[in-house]
Amino acid sequence: QLYPLYDNSMQSIYCSWRVAVRKIWRVPNITHCNLLPYLVGCIDIKLWFARRSINFINNMCKSDNTVVKTIANMGLHGSYSIIGGNKRFLENNFSFSVLKEC
Repeated sequence: QLYPLYDNSMQSIYCSWRVAVRKIWRVPNITHCNLLPYLVGCIDIKLWFARRSINFINNMCKSDNTVVKTIANMGLHGSYSIIGGNKRFLENNFSFSVLKEC
């Protein structure tokens, strides 16, 4: 199942990650969620998924395969596609821009 970044469907994944971190590190349930990445020593889960999505989009745009590039262009520039919605979300929230060649 595909989970778009631009709507609320990822909230359950973020919540599950926070619950798991609290259980593994045995911290109280009232520990603020902004402190958890510092406690674990990693980046925030939202930023991690955003970086993965940015790398995926860039790899599609840099691909030598013309079929992959064509499908990427159709998805990125389509107004109703999940990947297009994710691209717009990443551009607005993370100052991300798609490569010029895509």
